[in-house]
Amino acid sequence: MLAIFITVALTFAAIIAVLSLTDTWMKARAAFWAVFEERELLDAGFVPQVEASELRVRRPLHKTARRAPQPSRQRQRGFGGAPRSQLGAVQSLR
Repeated sequence: MLAIFITVALTFAAIIAVLSLTDTWMKARAAFWAVFEERELLDAGFVPQVEASELRVRRPLHKTARRAPQPSRQRQRGFGGAPRSQLGAVQSLR
């Protein structure tokens, strides 16, 4: 009786293992072909479309527009507590 129970348990475990491996193989095959088709499309020159959630909501600044530093955010004193030099501000106007 014990031998029959062990045989049935091992057979059941083997059937579950085969079904699990088959399921994994089918998912891996589907993923491989999906990646293969995407690669073929990229090689053909097609560009994937960006998801709507990844698009920017705010328009970027024009490339000639520069943000002026806020006076409250500028450091008032330089290294060692000396007054901050205005030489950098003059050079950035060029």
